[in-house]
Amino acid sequence: MNAQNISCNIKISGIVLDSIEQVALSNNIVSIESLGKEIKTDSKGQFTLSGLCPGKYEVHISHLNCEHIHVLIELHSDTFLKISLRHIERELIGFKLSAKLEKSEDLNHLNSKNMDYRKGQSISMLMQDIAGISLLKTGSTVSKPMVNGLFGNRVIIVNNGIRLEGQNWGMEHAPEIDAFLASEIDLIKGAESLRYGADGIGGVIRISPKSIFNEKPKTLNGEINLIGNSNGRGKTGNLILGGVLSKSLPIYIRVQSSIKQFGNIKTANDFLANTGMSEFNYSVNLGYLRKGFLSEVFYSEFHNKIGIFTGSQVGNLSDLEKAMSSSSPLIKANFTNTIDRPYQLVQHRMVKVRNALQLNAKNKIELTLSYQKNHREEYDVLRSANSFTGPSFDYYIGSSFAELLWTKNPFHRINWKAGLIGLRQSNAYTGRFFIPGFYQNSFGGFVMASKQYKKLNIEGSVRCDQKHFEIYRWIGTVSNKTQLNYAGLAYVLKAEYQLSNKEKISFIQSSTWRAPAPNELYSNGLHQGLASIEIGDSNLTKERSYSQSLAYSVHQKKYKLDVEGYYQIVNGYINLIPSNKVILTIRGAYPVFEYQQNKAALYGVNARWKYQINKSIYSIISGQLPYGQNLDTKKALNLMPSANGKLSIGYKHKTLNVDVWVNYQSKQNRYVVGSDFMPPPEAYALIGFDLNYEFISMGQNFKCGITGSNIGNSRYRDYLNRFRYFTDEPGVNISAKITMNINHKKTKSI
Repeated sequence: MNAQNISCNIKISGIVLDSIEQVALSNNIVSIESLGKEIKTDSKGQFTLSGLCPGKYEVHISHLNCEHIHVLIELHSDTFLKISLRHIERELIGFKLSAKLEKSEDLNHLNSKNMDYRKGQSISMLMQDIAGISLLKTGSTVSKPMVNGLFGNRVIIVNNGIRLEGQNWGMEHAPEIDAFLASEIDLIKGAESLRYGADGIGGVIRISPKSIFNEKPKTLNGEINLIGNSNGRGKTGNLILGGVLSKSLPIYIRVQSSIKQFGNIKTANDFLANTGMSEFNYSVNLGYLRKGFLSEVFYSEFHNKIGIFTGSQVGNLSDLEKAMSSSSPLIKANFTNTIDRPYQLVQHRMVKVRNALQLNAKNKIELTLSYQKNHREEYDVLRSANSFTGPSFDYYIGSSFAELLWTKNPFHRINWKAGLIGLRQSNAYTGRFFIPGFYQNSFGGFVMASKQYKKLNIEGSVRCDQKHFEIYRWIGTVSNKTQLNYAGLAYVLKAEYQLSNKEKISFIQSSTWRAPAPNELYSNGLHQGLASIEIGDSNLTKERSYSQSLAYSVHQKKYKLDVEGYYQIVNGYINLIPSNKVILTIRGAYPVFEYQQNKAALYGVNARWKYQINKSIYSIISGQLPYGQNLDTKKALNLMPSANGKLSIGYKHKTLNVDVWVNYQSKQNRYVVGSDFMPPPEAYALIGFDLNYEFISMGQNFKCGITGSNIGNSRYRDYLNRFRYFTDEPGVNISAKITMNINHKKTKSI
């Protein structure tokens, strides 16, 4: 017995240090999970685990803001460990650390390097580099993402952790997000998607800025971006600055602003009248981080003025027929920066307050509060000298949001995340009726869990939501109040198996739902931005989606392949259908679109192949094969993207990167003849290039680049652009950009 007591009296002691500053880390958790032993380091970063027997053990070490590591040791006698932990970020990212294989090559992810090559483009234009994303466009300046044929409220856009509201006004409204703020864009399809809503039937697009807590003391960091475009003679400028007050006062600060101006856009042959735009945005981000507590305030404003193509605003029925049948715009124009009527004014303001408390290395709680206000005005064409000169369409929507989130990550056990969410939304309008005023009160809760079993990772989430609408409409001279209630459960299950170190396979199965939006239920009037009249259906019921997808990826040294197939049934699929009717109003003649509901199937394949030809040269082939079927009529689904692909050849050597690419879009042949005002346009191929180079001058890092799109100046029309009825797509455009990275270190005066 005495011999046994002696043999099981071994100690593991040690000290835990920050790997950069080599200072002691107190309150660090050191544990041996197999024995249930756990201890915290003292104020000097020291610890002791005693009463251990000889044998092999896995020792876990974790500290706030630092990586979680484990050490395998074989004990024979007392052992001393000196451990250095690396800060992951200057943010409480908690349990986000995971091993990701070449995330920059992922089908569903764009990193900052990918987006550097496209600086100056809108946030939607950046998104189209993600597999499965197409763009639903209105003219040359307004676009929004479509994921595997699904769009609108079915695609949730999350900006800086906050769900972007305002899509209840219709399919034409582009995301009000400054693209210069984006550091990463992810298309989320797994269990995490339910955190942001059960109505993300098409997926969740999460746009993340750089964490403010990456800023370093005694340093002023940032960048200046200057961009010029040949088409539209566009000019764009952007400034970002950030830093930390001091180590003793860890207040993090970042400010950002951008300005953009374009004149009339030119197709291959013609300038398009009144297609200019101007934009001004800014944001302020403040943060505080100390001893496991984080607090962050973010405020942003987005201001946009968009000219509406004059050729889409037609005065009578015969002119509308001519405009739709003409191969070139009936209204001839030259270049100008002036934006005349009709035009839109868009304002979006957002404030976010987030507080997070790391209770220990395994538990974190967060409270996020936010408010958004969208204001949209549309200024109609003046038909006479006595016409009203103010906005003919003036809408406001305010959204108050709250989320309480708890995360728990016990080492090598089931990881948990749960949250409660509340939303209060109000919509009001003056001027021309399009959709009624309404209030929305929503409440939801979700639970997510994940578990790693050697090579198999399983995750799942369940969410419950309750939505209540109060709709206020005038019926004749009487104000009518309609109350609508929707409730439902949603779930997502995902299994991912690591076939080897370089290949994996994953399967996702989900059931989600979406309540009809107010514009789908009650719109009844001119939507000038789309140059059409929209008619809702108050009898629409909620959508229910059943989706399955299977993905395979292999990342070898010479090649990388990612491919996914999906099949989705949507009961009660709501779609805006051309009615083939035209109505003449006092504002002009416009085609009519109506909301309809059917059972639909959406299925297809997305793939990406990268081959490293040699050390410097590579090729990338990507493609989409999307299909949509109306299961009630047994006919093709309206407004689906056609098969498309991209081939690029790239050269990368040190700080020089050159890409030449060809985009191909096939003709949409799955089309019901006579179901639209015009048949789908012909297939087209566009050639473009990117050239980027980095260099250092005067102690600062510079990036410069030239991008060319449609360099063959091809004439074409896009099936997913509503203005294809009236005009071609933009012609050749050359974009030149330069970025200066600011890294100014503060020095003490002598």
